[in-house]
Amino acid sequence: MVRIDNIEETIATLNKLSADTTPLWGGMTPQHMVEHLTMTIQASSGKMNIEQRSTPEEAAAAKQALIYTDMQIKQGVKSPLMGEGLPPYVNASLQDAIGELQTELQHFASYYAANPSATHIQPRLGALKHDEWITFHGKHFTHHFKQFGLI
Repeated sequence: MVRIDNIEETIATLNKLSADTTPLWGGMTPQHMVEHLTMTIQASSGKMNIEQRSTPEEAAAAKQALIYTDMQIKQGVKSPLMGEGLPPYVNASLQDAIGELQTELQHFASYYAANPSATHIQPRLGALKHDEWITFHGKHFTHHFKQFGLI
């Protein structure tokens, strides 16, 4: 599983992508995928306020299954943050998107070092603590790295 706290290795892996890398499944481009990962990191460090889109009971069950078991994110799962179709790019290039993700990963680490008891909402899982976000991001990054043949 990808360890987002190993920022150097995570970014080195993403730097193996080119703008025309074809996914093994799904419709995202490499840049869309990186910008999607950036958005989830921003949500987990409080830079974006995300609404919970599940009932408390659904969130508790989903959190138990994804965070506290070996369950992986399945191919074809739709992100509640993506909507229909692909959004416009946020960055001018894939390399700029990877640079922004690196900055956000560094912010995530320093944010939780200063705010160890902070929680933020994940749309399906509800409020997550730092260690739960680490697990979620590890599985989420792993899912997308597999999507693009990086692991």
